Amino acid sequence: MRVGRDNGRKLSRQDKADEAEAEALHARLDSVTADLFDTFPQLKEHTNSAGVILTEKDFWNAVIRQDVATIEACSRAPIFNANCEGARGLTPLYLASKIGSLSVVTCLIALDADANKPGLFGCPPLAIAAEKGHDAVIGVLVEAGADMNWVTSDGRTPLYIAAESAHVRCVEVLGQLGADVHIARASDGGTALHAAARGGHLSCINALQASGADVNTAGSDGETPLSYAAEKGHVDSINALASLGADLNKACD
Repeated sequence: MRVGRDNGRKLSRQDKADEAEAEALHARLDSVTADLFDTFPQLKEHTNSAGVILTEKDFWNAVIRQDVATIEACSRAPIFNANCEGARGLTPLYLASKIGSLSVVTCLIALDADANKPGLFGCPPLAIAAEKGHDAVIGVLVEAGADMNWVTSDGRTPLYIAAESAHVRCVEVLGQLGADVHIARASDGGTALHAAARGGHLSCINALQASGADVNTAGSDGETPLSYAAEKGHVDSINALASLGADLNKACD
């Protein structure tokens, strides 16, 4: 099964990009085998129902290829660990969340994958799902206990990342599930609304305001979302923020 085809729907531009990324990951498997797959040495001794020996590479390959049957077969190995780490802290759930495979994410969680275990560069699965725009995956991760208000090493929450990336459905889902819209980055005091305004992401601005974001909140530099929108020349965002009650005088201070 390929990325973007879980429901038999037509591939969007984002789907095609994710599929290409998954294919590129698969193409690089051979070159990183030693680093990535040392975690599962005993899988070499495990066989599936057809008598085929399963290797550690088969498990990671199955995650990338969205092959739930092989993942489940690997899980019957004596030392299987759904929270194993590959190169640079990569975890199976992080990888599945990045690809956007709802079926694999659901499978791994059923096999006790930790929804809050950081993956690459200390980034949790929920954050990478938000960055890639996988709203359905976000819902499953949150249901499994993922922390919606996790702050990454650079001070961004999943909601901030979704707003910055213009993924309005992710912003809406996180807002509906109770993500805190007021969390600000320590570096500049910017909130998810600041990120949306800076990028001129009008639909995200509206979604954040609907979830309770303060249109007049100021960062540590005194900048408001309206200030950011004005600096970048996002006229539609300026008008939207003004209509939502943004203080023009505060933005000019």
